[in-house]
This record gives sequence, structure tokens and C-alpha cells, in this order.
Amino acid sequence: MTRIGSDVKIVDGKSLWGTPHEALDAVAAAGLDGVLFRTIDEISPTLDPGALREVAEHAQALGLYVEMGVGKVNPYMTAELPRVRDIGEGSYLAGMQRMLEACAAHGWTQTWTALGGFKGQYDGLYITDRFRAEAPWADQLAATTSFLTLLAPTLRDLGVSLNIETHEEVTTFELARLVEEVGPDAIGICLDPGNLPVRGRCRRTGCAGSRRTCARRS
Repeated sequence: MTRIGSDVKIVDGKSLWGTPHEALDAVAAAGLDGVLFRTIDEISPTLDPGALREVAEHAQALGLYVEMGVGKVNPYMTAELPRVRDIGEGSYLAGMQRMLEACAAHGWTQTWTALGGFKGQYDGLYITDRFRAEAPWADQLAATTSFLTLLAPTLRDLGVSLNIETHEEVTTFELARLVEEVGPDAIGICLDPGNLPVRGRCRRTGCAGSRRTCARRS
């Protein structure tokens, strides 16, 4: 069954619709089926069970499904997410595990992640993590596979799927290989249909960025 929901980004405890509770109210009023909160730790930086339980109960009362984001999984860019390392008291892996445990405790078994981010403050190729100067993309994929392999036992034990978005830095073929290597019982794909045509890959360069990026590479 297809479910139609909204992707909600939380910044400093609020979304475009206000608090997480207000965002749930807005999603329900719009007649949607549920919500993906991109950052569980920004709903509660300490993963406070009471605060998370209130969100879960509010969504249930509105008849909404909830999916939750738990951070990025490319080790070459995880330093850009110090909040996750803080949750793990110095270990990014432990931080991810604790967020996944919090998700499972509230019935949020479909979780979101991605391999990188869009760096709009930069120009040219550096607007996507695919073209980080310090590591070829093949090395980033290998490191990501290793990290996901470490995380997979936790996912299986919790019955949680970590779903990687079809994001601007990665191809669908690469995502399919990641799922095959780590295991579809732990890793899935979060399909963002908008990214497929908007970030359509250039046949010549393999670039997943904008036309401006390709033009600058030319």
C-alpha cells in the first residue's frame, strides 16, 4: 500500500510548521498519512524517552505513521555531525546504535539515512560529497560499506531497517550494491523520486550535481 507523507526537517527544535507536535497536526490537517522526521536527536538531543514517547503517542492519536532519520553513514563526512558522536559519548557508531534503539523502542522501524549532503555554500564539484578532495568516491563507498556492516547486527537485533536515500551524491546502482553487500534484512533504499530527474547523472562526467557543476567541470 502506498502511503503519502511529509519530509520534515527539524532545526533548533522546530520545523517550518513549528514544534514536532505542531508539525504532526499540520500533516494530519493536510490529509497526509504520516511523516519522516529527518533528525531524531533534534527532537530530543538526549533521546529523552518521555519526549520521544509524547511524539509517538501524538502521532498515534492522529493516525499517522512515523519514520525517523538517524544521521549519515559515510565516515568521510560524519565529523560534520558532532551531535551523533556526542550521543555515543565519543563513538559515532555508538551514537547511531543508541538512536536506532530509541527508534525501535517507540515502534519506528523504518529509519532514514544518506551518504552525504549538498554543500550549497561551495561552487563547482565540491557542492556534493561525491567529489570530496580527500577521498575518491570508491574509497568513500568502501568505508560506508564497512560502517554499515558494523551497524548491521544492531539493526537485525532491533528489527529496524536503515534506508539510504537516493540522494544527490550516489547512483541507484551503487545503492543497490550496498544493500546486496550488507544485507536487505538490515539495509533498504529510501526512494526520493524527485532526486532521480533533478539530479540526473551526466553521462560524460558521472556528476550528480547541477548543470552549473557540469559546466564548471567542462
